[in-house]
Amino acid sequence: MDGSGSSQYSNSLDCQFKLACSSGSIVSLSFTHFQTEANFDHVRVYNGDASSGHQDVSSRTPLGQFSGSTVPGEVETS
Repeated sequence: MDGSGSSQYSNSLDCQFKLACSSGSIVSLSFTHFQTEANFDHVRVYNGDASSGHQDVSSRTPLGQFSGSTVPGEVETS
């Protein structure tokens, strides 16, 4: 989804994906495969209000932060 296809992802890549659903709905995110450079590259999942548009997440605690090759467990919004 970063455009690298089956190749390794590019250096200094910063991807953000926003998943939106109807108010009151819960989003469950699950991975079937996972591979990043352990302890250097991370995937962070945040919970947020879609009505506020793009948010600065630097001050928020992620629902999950993942790195390496262990497939993360399911992450569910609150």
